[in-house]
Amino acid sequence: MRLSEIIRQAFADLKAHRLRSTLTLFGIIWGIMAIMILLGWGFGFRDYMFEGMHKIGEDLVVFMPGHTSIGVGGYKTGRPIVPEIKDIEAIQIQCPS
Repeated sequence: MRLSEIIRQAFADLKAHRLRSTLTLFGIIWGIMAIMILLGWGFGFRDYMFEGMHKIGEDLVVFMPGHTSIGVGGYKTGRPIVPEIKDIEAIQIQCPS
């Protein structure tokens, strides 16, 4: 078959099955649009979070006590983390600003 015959046959098939072709095209466009919207939201949210962090300050360390999520050295998970003065002093030595 020649290329011109293949192209003519492809257009004839598209014309013969208009609804199927239209729905397929609509599905492809819908999927691409959904991906673009989700990527836009994701990058926008990321930029918004970075902007918020920069407003707080770049030379700021936030330490929030909580509970351990894994057991280390024979200790159980879920132990409370309580910061002590020596921990704060060690952070100040490691991160002078």
